[in-house]
Parts: sequence; C-alpha cells; structure tokens
Amino acid sequence: MSQMFWTVSFSGAGHLLPYHLGVATALLRRAQQQQRLAGEPQSLSNTQKRLPPVHAVAGSSSGAIAATVMASLPHRVEEYSDRFLQDRGHAFRNLQQMLDEQKMNNHGNDETEGSTVNDLHPLFG
Repeated sequence: MSQMFWTVSFSGAGHLLPYHLGVATALLRRAQQQQRLAGEPQSLSNTQKRLPPVHAVAGSSSGAIAATVMASLPHRVEEYSDRFLQDRGHAFRNLQQMLDEQKMNNHGNDETEGSTVNDLHPLFG
C-alpha cells in the first residue's frame, strides 16, 4: 500500500492571495505541531487527524506566488504576508526581495547549500 500525500494548488485572482497565504500558514503550522508531537503516544486527539505530507505545490497567477512562498520560504510565509499588506499589494516585488535576501543569507552557508524544501519544513515529505 502506498503512502497518501497531498498536492496543493492555489488558484489565480490577486484578491485571493491573502487567503492562500493563510492556508499555507495553517498547513505549515499544523505540520510543525505534528512533528513536535510525533514521539508522544496518543498526542493527537481523535478529532485531530494527521495531515499527509505535501509532495507538490502549484498555482496560477497570485496562486503561483503563494506556492512559491510556501515552497521556497516556508519559514517566512507570515513575514511575506505582512510585507504584502504593508506594501499595498506589491506581491511580486516583495517576493523578489525576499528570495534575494534568502539567497544572500544562504550564500556560502554549507548547511543550506543544496537544501531542498524537504529539508526546510516538515510539511514537505
């Protein structure tokens, strides 16, 4: 029997970007919670089902921006959301700045060199 996984797809439409980012944040937080509780028996109640890992994230238009932030900057989704709202919706400019910052922070850092999204966040399995 193969393991179940999710593929997340965010639709287009610029006004939905804040909602997409909220969904991304919720999924990432839930995965972190599951990872923290993984070693504890009966740590999740019967109403809290374990989320399957995400194997792919995709999107169209603003959904592609949400997918990129979720996959490339999972530890900075909330920061991106704040920048997007404070900068009155300049989604692509903020994404480019954050990806450039991440690239500069990782430059020469042997620990993150060659990292994949699987290494960055437990949601991606």
